[in-house]
Amino acid sequence: MKTITFTLLTFVMFNADAITVEIFADKDNTLYETAAGDLSNGAGEYFFAGRTNQTVGQSIRRGLLHFDLASLPAGAVINDVTLELNTTLSNNLPTTVSLHDLTSSWGEGTSDAPGGEGSGTTATTGDATWTQNFFGSSSWLAPGGDYNIISLASASVTSVGAVTFNHPSLTTQVQNWLTTPVTNRGLIVIGDENTSSTAVRFNSRENAAGQPKLIIDYDLTIAVQAEFNPVKDNTLYETDTGNTSNGVGDRLFIGKTGASAGFKKRRAVLEFDLSSIPSVATIDSVQLDLQVTNTAPGAISFDADLYLLLDEWGEGTSIGSGNGDSATTNDATWLHNFFNTSTWNNEGGDFVLLESGSTSVGTSNGETISFASTGDMVADVQLWVQNESMNHGWIILGDELTDQNARGLSSREGLNPPVLTVDYTVPDLIFENGFE
Repeated sequence: MKTITFTLLTFVMFNADAITVEIFADKDNTLYETAAGDLSNGAGEYFFAGRTNQTVGQSIRRGLLHFDLASLPAGAVINDVTLELNTTLSNNLPTTVSLHDLTSSWGEGTSDAPGGEGSGTTATTGDATWTQNFFGSSSWLAPGGDYNIISLASASVTSVGAVTFNHPSLTTQVQNWLTTPVTNRGLIVIGDENTSSTAVRFNSRENAAGQPKLIIDYDLTIAVQAEFNPVKDNTLYETDTGNTSNGVGDRLFIGKTGASAGFKKRRAVLEFDLSSIPSVATIDSVQLDLQVTNTAPGAISFDADLYLLLDEWGEGTSIGSGNGDSATTNDATWLHNFFNTSTWNNEGGDFVLLESGSTSVGTSNGETISFASTGDMVADVQLWVQNESMNHGWIILGDELTDQNARGLSSREGLNPPVLTVDYTVPDLIFENGFE
């Protein structure tokens, strides 16, 4: 009998509709092109992007923006992000402005440029400048700021007023910042730097109106931990006739026994019914635990490997031990995925040759061996959840080089059946009808 246990790790009650919030910049600044790197505008009412009509080498302006995402709940799934800026001055429209994610942190000091602020003012301690990310203490790796060359989003500025930036890459970047806050170093705003008099002046966070803001649409999620026992399992016994199995036996076997020469290998197959996990779930981690029941005298430790099966297979009514039993209809055997009706493409089972997981097996009966979560195991389970027809389970291979080094493992019919633990998250709307 299959057992499924659910443990709710985090449960958030909320309407199934997505949530939209506005987050205003918590710091901004302008990089004014100068060889000395001593100009800034940390506390000014404006920031700039593009090129002025000043002397070459002093004319480029780049804006810096940063948004604190701490108000967003951990685990939120971000659906869409729009950056809204307000321009109040530009002399040569239309012009294109692009956003790039910064790769170094930077500062906002107390500098406050006079007049229209286009020429900046003397930087103060901690300000970002053309050459320094923190004035007086550290420099950019490259003058003009450290950022990824590939743009996250761009927009055409055609007149004064609101300018919006929206692109899937921007949404992905903000999700990454939320997931890994240490990577949130903000955005650099870059205009047309090849054409004179294309600089655009935007309202900064210190302005009385039109401050920079992110408009973020997101869903809440629920974290779930579920435990599954196999819905079926079996052992493939190496034989030339393919007529040996152990469908309902209380043990699985892996490794190499001391049986007749050439017919010593044992491989365990197991499959889990994951239909209770919603297809929209994101699998976060996976662990498979099995208990050792039989260890041969003089056995040595080895690594067992877990592989993704590529074909469906069966569990009949055969019941045996380390040497198996006569296969019954639909049993999986060394040659057959379903006894007497269909065969594997390869003797010993059809599976992906690159292991999904690996674990050390010791020499003690009663020990639990654990296949700890790997990216491939997570990918396997994610595949099964999204496409149930692809779920053929895993095959476990032990030490197939050393005679008399096989292991017996408790099967689903045994006292301590295998346990697959799956941690996953789902959007809160999945639970709307059941909990609201």
